[in-house]
Amino acid sequence: MRLVLLHALPFDKRMWDTTQPLLSDALAPTLYGLGHSLQEWAVAVLDHCEGEELIVVGSSVGGSCALEIARASPDQVRGIVLVGAKASVRRDPVAREVIVRALQDDGIHAAWDWYWAPLFSSTADAETLAAARRLALEQDVDDLIRGVRALPDRRDQAEFVSAWAGHLVVVSGARDRTPTPAAAAASVGEGGMSTWLSKTAATTSPSKDLTCSMRSSRTRSPTCSRRDRKRISIRASRRALFFGELL
Repeated sequence: MRLVLLHALPFDKRMWDTTQPLLSDALAPTLYGLGHSLQEWAVAVLDHCEGEELIVVGSSVGGSCALEIARASPDQVRGIVLVGAKASVRRDPVAREVIVRALQDDGIHAAWDWYWAPLFSSTADAETLAAARRLALEQDVDDLIRGVRALPDRRDQAEFVSAWAGHLVVVSGARDRTPTPAAAAASVGEGGMSTWLSKTAATTSPSKDLTCSMRSSRTRSPTCSRRDRKRISIRASRRALFFGELL
């Protein structure tokens, strides 16, 4: 059985660097170069694994890709762990285009400050936040644009998850703003179980309190002006939530 680790947006496979030494056989690809859609990313991961049974851990966009992998090969994927991700989709192509234009016109530094940094808890460890920022700023802007565009185009997986026979674990921080713990936990359906974990985690919203929801196995693009983009971005309390419309 093979463990697959799928990174969050706006990071790459190095997000898992501190984990992989403990999991020497784990596969941790950088997703952006695998295609222009989550379906293409999923096919590329499955091709690499050549029929091995899989446990797939995905954070943010990586979680969405994990669900796509299971949908493409439901018997091959024995379990999924979603971190800061959910099965349902709320489509907002305007939000997508706002963030794409920000990346194109203002660069990764500005986009990080406006859309990704606010996703971290106010109590996040400064070293963790600095490391996340460094990793984000090292990305190629075209890769991040590809990732942003892939998110709202993904398929809603709620119906698939409700019928899929594999194990599903959903982990979210108590202070996560998007998706909220309740929205994330809804992915496990009525047969799921929720519990509180007291453990520090360096996810997109590090917090001492994590919610873990588990389900065992069972038998033409909208555009936005620069003025509108600035108007949205200066609302500090809503920056993370705006990006969250894509999650």
